[in-house]
This record gives sequence, structure tokens and C-alpha cells, in this order.
Amino acid sequence: MALTIGNKTYEVRGNHQVVMGTIDFDSSYPKGGESLVPKDISLMAIEALHARPTNGYAFQYDHTNQKLKAHTSQQGGVLNVNTTAVGNVTTGEDNLITYSLPANTLSVNGMALRIVAWGLTANNANAKTLKVYFGTVVIGTLRAWAVC
Repeated sequence: MALTIGNKTYEVRGNHQVVMGTIDFDSSYPKGGESLVPKDISLMAIEALHARPTNGYAFQYDHTNQKLKAHTSQQGGVLNVNTTAVGNVTTGEDNLITYSLPANTLSVNGMALRIVAWGLTANNANAKTLKVYFGTVVIGTLRAWAVC
């Protein structure tokens, strides 16, 4: 096995057995991940596996194939900041800000994006609808009204 599992401790939480320890990879990481089956850590099943990112890698457990996968971590990175002032110019839907996500940014299942957006709307009774798109799919909608 190319994984070394050490410093194991066991706890019971409710009706679950919890194993904590360290896992070290050797230099022969195979494509698709390292085999990690429940008996490797003295369990009957692995329901969840939480591993802290370390040395530039994030980890994910593939339950279907019973493998621990390591991938380059992009946690905490900022892809884009755009503080350009924009405004609605017609009564229809306007595209206020766009960003083209570089290819392979989400290269592994389980990776995610955090999108932060903010702004001000006119202080009137008109209904406002703000939408966030990922490609052509609306992934967020906010309806706002100002009370005069």
C-alpha cells in the first residue's frame, strides 16, 4: 500500500465509531487516487472522511471506488475582483458584470466557487430583480424593494 496510516485513535460518537489519525502518501501516487478501504482503518464502512488541506493539496474520498484523492488546492485564492461602477440602462435585463472562468478551474468533483457581489439600488418603489448566472443557468435570484 502506498499510504501509511499512523497515530490512530478511536472514539465513539453516538452510534458511530470515529477514527482519527494521519495518512502519509509515498511518491507513487496513482492516477485516480490511493486505495483506502474500511478495513485499512479497522472499520466496516467509511461514511465520511475529513482531511485538512496540507502542502498545497486538498483531499477527497471517493466512496464509489474507495480511494483517497489528492488534488492541488486552490482554497482561499481570488480569481477576479471587479469594482467597476455599473448601472441599469434600459427597462429590460442588463448584464452588469461578467467574468470568464478559466478552463479547468473546477477540475475535480467537489471543488466550488464562492461569488461575492454587492451593490445599491434606487430608493423607489420599483421592484428590482438581481440574478447571478453560471453560463446560461440562473444560480441565484434576489428580489429587492425600497420603501420610500
